[in-house]
Amino acid sequence: MHLLSGGGGSGGEAWTLGIDGETGRLRSWVIGGFELLHAPLEAAFWRPPTDNDLGTSKPTGTTVAWLALERGPVRLLNSSLEEVKWDGLESSALRWCATTEPIAALHKEPPLVQTCYTVGQGGEVLVSQTLRRRTSPLPNLPRFGVRFALTGGMRELEWLGRGPNENYWDRKRGSRLGLHAAPILNMTVPYLRPQENGHREEVSYATVERTDGVKVLLVGLDPSQFGLSAHHFSDDDFGATNFLLSRHTSDLRPRNETFLHVDRAQQGVGGIDSWGSYETPMAQYTIPYETMSMSFGVAVSSPHTAEREKPHARARRLQSWIQAVAGAAAQG
Repeated sequence: MHLLSGGGGSGGEAWTLGIDGETGRLRSWVIGGFELLHAPLEAAFWRPPTDNDLGTSKPTGTTVAWLALERGPVRLLNSSLEEVKWDGLESSALRWCATTEPIAALHKEPPLVQTCYTVGQGGEVLVSQTLRRRTSPLPNLPRFGVRFALTGGMRELEWLGRGPNENYWDRKRGSRLGLHAAPILNMTVPYLRPQENGHREEVSYATVERTDGVKVLLVGLDPSQFGLSAHHFSDDDFGATNFLLSRHTSDLRPRNETFLHVDRAQQGVGGIDSWGSYETPMAQYTIPYETMSMSFGVAVSSPHTAEREKPHARARRLQSWIQAVAGAAAQG
C-alpha cells in the first residue's frame, strides 16, 4: 500500500491516505487517528434494479455487463505519484494517478478507468475519474459515479440541493432547491421490494456527520452533474447482485456503516406507463457509453473545527480549491 501523509490542517489533525498498490484505489483515510473508510473508493456503473428495470428485463439483459465490470477484478496498467505546484495555488499538493482495466473475459477491449487523487496540505482531496471508451460495444450505463463506505457512527446528512424527498434525473421538478437535513436512516425509501432509492440531484455540497461531531464534506465542481445517496444499507442489500432473491425492504437490517454514491449521472427511472416503451427512461435521461469524466472534493473536519467554520463557508473554500486545482491540471 502506498501511504501519503501530512498534518497541520485547519484543525491541526494529522492525516494519512493509503492507496492500494494493486488496484490504485483509495483504501484507507486516517485523520486525527480515526479511520474514515470502511470500503475503498471504486468506480460505480450499476444501480440496484428498480421495479421499472425489472419490468423491462434490464437486470437479466445486456446491462448486467456493467455490474460485471464494476464488481470484477481489475488490472493496474500504470500509476504515478508526484508533487505538483501550479500557478494560482498557494501551496503544493500530492497527486496520485492510476489507470486500470477491468478483467472481463467477455470483452476484448473493456473501458479503461483513470483515477487521480490530488491531496492538499490540509488533507482535502480532489477525486477525479475518467471512463475511457474502447472498441468493445457496451450498452448505456445505469450510472457513472464513485461508491465508497464510511466507518460506523455516521448519523446525519445535510445537503444543499434538490429535496427533501428522493429525486432523479427525470423526477426532480417537484423537489425544491434548498438546504435540507435528515438522519441517514431516513434517506432510505421503504419500497415494498428492495431497490435503488434515496437519490438526490443537483447537490452543491453535502456533509455527513458522526455522533461525536466529525464531519465529512463532499463538494462537486458542477451541481448540475452532482448526485448523491447515503444509506445504512449496501447495494447488495438493495439487490445489486441478488435482485431475484430480494424479498421485502422490511426484512433488511441497517448496518452501522454508511454507504455513499457520488454520481455525475444516473439514468432516469422511467415509468411514464408500465406496459409499453415508456416504462424505460426517455432517451434524454439515459447515459450512452462514451468517454466521460467527473470530479468532486472531500474534506474532513473535527468538532472544534466545525465550531469555527460553518458548513457553507467550508464548502465554498473547498470548492474554490478544487476549482483551482482542476483548472490548473487541465492547463498542464
